[in-house]
Amino acid sequence: MRNKVQKFFTNILYAWATYLSTKTLFALFILFAFSSIYCFYALFSSTTKEPSILLEVTWTREIATEALEFRQHEGWSLPPGASLDYSESRISGYKKYETTETHCTKDKKINQESTTERSPLNSTINSPESSKRVDESCVEVPIIKNVPVTEPYYYYHVWEWTPLVTLRSEGKNSDPYWPIFVEDKRHRIVSRNSVYKALFKNVKEKYYEHVLGSLDDFCVLKRDLGKTFLVRRNAFEVVEVLGNVGEGDGEL
Repeated sequence: MRNKVQKFFTNILYAWATYLSTKTLFALFILFAFSSIYCFYALFSSTTKEPSILLEVTWTREIATEALEFRQHEGWSLPPGASLDYSESRISGYKKYETTETHCTKDKKINQESTTERSPLNSTINSPESSKRVDESCVEVPIIKNVPVTEPYYYYHVWEWTPLVTLRSEGKNSDPYWPIFVEDKRHRIVSRNSVYKALFKNVKEKYYEHVLGSLDDFCVLKRDLGKTFLVRRNAFEVVEVLGNVGEGDGEL
């Protein structure tokens, strides 16, 4: 009896310790997650002003193009202007409906009757006779049936615009230009994208990029390569160019 009591209390203490350790691990995980988010936010939101040399400006331009092609497709519908190759009937789904079925059961019964006969000794003999009778009962049982639904399935060709190629041009400290692409009835440009950046170096010989907002900003900075600018930056990049602090000779 004493051993059972000790085992009971030991199990309770073990369960309680397991519960506390699980809660502690969960609390530590939540604390670590919030701390990481806070530190990451602080690195991005905390900025400092400092003079930095403009080392270079870079640019990238891309155009996405498409070609008009006569392509084969298939499906349950035929688009406008499509050229039909052939069609076939397919099961597109199943439709449920309720109905009834007649279920019948048969019950066999045996009836016994006695008959009286005279024996050669003029004695009376009772002999049993049996007859079979089958009783049948029927009921209507509701059921749900799945009936296949068939529809035409099409194979066809249709003219459509499809992605062709993405052309790219890039450079450093030079005038930007777009990649060459000739448009016609079957070829077109669908989008243009450009990115302009500047690279700065601070007094600690650390390098920080700055994404420029427009081509005008790029052209202005391209004329001032090697000059010193006052910039605002966080731990990863320059977030704002505040102005040119002097002609400079590339030294801070």
